Amino acid sequence: MSNVLKPLSNTATVTSAGTAVPFSSTSKVVRSINIQADVNNVGNVFIGSSDVDSTNGIELAPGNTMSIEAPMMGMSGADDLDLNNWYVDAANSNDSIRIVSMIRP
Repeated sequence: MSNVLKPLSNTATVTSAGTAVPFSSTSKVVRSINIQADVNNVGNVFIGSSDVDSTNGIELAPGNTMSIEAPMMGMSGADDLDLNNWYVDAANSNDSIRIVSMIRP
């Protein structure tokens, strides 16, 4: 089994402001998540769990980025991240994020 990680790219769009959407509609287990608020967004986006909103999420202005790394506690994959467990909300409908993750082959 190869330990070389591969990139996985996708986007998540908040079609209705105030309604959080998952980074992925299906389970996708990854080692890291790199997020960019789309540069064409009208307003800020908020990153967090399923209850994320403008009062409790990490706020990203258009074009801003953040990274989330899985802890390196074991080799079993139990410490990985699932894109389906991370959510984005937005101040404006149709704003989005771009996501590049590192995934095991």
